[in-house]
Amino acid sequence: MKFKKQTLVLSLIAASVFGTNTYGQNKNTYKSDSLTYEAKMKKVNAERTFIFKAARYTKLFPELGITVMHGRKNTEDFNIFKDRLSTKLTEKGIPHKFFIEITDEKTGYAFAYFVNGRQNGIFNVEEFVAMLPEAVRDFRKAHPKEKLQTLER
Repeated sequence: MKFKKQTLVLSLIAASVFGTNTYGQNKNTYKSDSLTYEAKMKKVNAERTFIFKAARYTKLFPELGITVMHGRKNTEDFNIFKDRLSTKLTEKGIPHKFFIEITDEKTGYAFAYFVNGRQNGIFNVEEFVAMLPEAVRDFRKAHPKEKLQTLER
């Protein structure tokens, strides 16, 4: 179990560096990218961890990526929270996608959000809720013309 935690921490740190240094260099590459949805998703699914998948996805698609890691015990509560959060983001016109990792830990949550492949934070529930207005601002700043209905598939 200790090895898994160390791997996760290293993945989170690597994702932060990866997202900032690699994906953050060329903003809005999705606009000039002629790849099909399926080809883009193949690139996303080729990533090794859910954090790298979120970074790649938000670089290829103009959507807010939300990563969540939680314990199995919290699945029901998380599903309620996720549905409410999704409703709120939809009301604000923010396209979004969740990337979820369920662990064997008994309690706790870890959240981060991604815009243009860049990771923002690792937050607990209270911090994440407090950061939601910032996430919305970050997304709107990066994608001022994007609207939720244009991205429905």
